[in-house]
Amino acid sequence: MMERAIPVEFIAAMERGLARGRAKGWKGWDSEWREYGHALSGNILILLLAKFTEEVEELQTLTLDGITERQQLLDEASDVANMAMMLADFQISIDGPGMK
Repeated sequence: MMERAIPVEFIAAMERGLARGRAKGWKGWDSEWREYGHALSGNILILLLAKFTEEVEELQTLTLDGITERQQLLDEASDVANMAMMLADFQISIDGPGMK
């Protein structure tokens, strides 16, 4: 089976999405984690999962409505990927070295 490289334009869309968030003042889940510690872990996880679900629903709506713009599809799909990345990063940071 031939391996496919991650398209550069998809990675660029992910980076643009993160930049848009920073421009809006978002610092990421980890800034709250550092400030308030482990006590917020459950709340942060719930918020991240809710945002992930919201992004998946936006992508579903877009694709079911028959998307016609490549950039819009890339932007929505990269939002899902960014949230998945944040969820994984969050869980790894909590479980740390004990994660198998």
